[in-house]
Amino acid sequence: LIGPDPSTGRAQQIDFRWRPLKDIFGYDVLIAKDVNFTLLLNQALTLTPVDNLTGAWVVTPADQEDPSCWISPGVLEVGRSYYWRVRGSRSISGSKIHSPWSPTMYFSVKPGFRVTADYMGPTLLTPVDGICSNCKPPIRFSWSPVKNATTYEFILAKNAQLTDIIVHEKTQTTAFELKSELQPSTAYYWQVRAVAPVISDASPVGTFSLSENKITPQKPPPATTKPGAVSASFDFLIWIIIVIISTMLLLISVYIFVSRRRSEW
Repeated sequence: LIGPDPSTGRAQQIDFRWRPLKDIFGYDVLIAKDVNFTLLLNQALTLTPVDNLTGAWVVTPADQEDPSCWISPGVLEVGRSYYWRVRGSRSISGSKIHSPWSPTMYFSVKPGFRVTADYMGPTLLTPVDGICSNCKPPIRFSWSPVKNATTYEFILAKNAQLTDIIVHEKTQTTAFELKSELQPSTAYYWQVRAVAPVISDASPVGTFSLSENKITPQKPPPATTKPGAVSASFDFLIWIIIVIISTMLLLISVYIFVSRRRSEW
């Protein structure tokens, strides 16, 4: 099985190798979609030179002791099997001489999907580019995962070239927590890449700076009253005084009325 190329969703680079034949300088390589070699790929893949009679790819190996050839990534389709065979076709003197074909070999390209991300490496998520007004320790960095990655390399620096490094750590998650404080109104730069089991492209360099204004809890505004207004407690006291005075006046009136009636009796 051949894995798909992540940038195209098609096959990765295909390498072909075979045992050398004595006194053979060139080889014919046939590649087809079917085992009977009726659907040849050599001419469709613009592999040169190609034998006009057989349609085979004529290969002159750079290393005669280890003959080989290869197909560029992103050429073959995924989810399909391919067949190939090879034979000697040129003697060391350059004359045509054909050996029997090798046994037919085959391979398959696993299905894959074209990558739509802008970068092959991780995509930085937080903190976003610009001024970070709420970046208080601990400052949390996060990024998108890379397929099958188990370890990431995190770099935080004071310059865009990432040479004046503050933090250089490895983590098994897609996040990193910085517990130390950073200076406000200062630009910082960070980058992430996968380092295991394979090394990915590095992410674009992200940048942010801390706001100089610290966030403090707001106090409720003091209560204010309009000119001439009285508070609720003062108003309640006035009503109590009015009730007491009214009660006293009522008692005095009753006492006077009862006293007059007695004098008449």
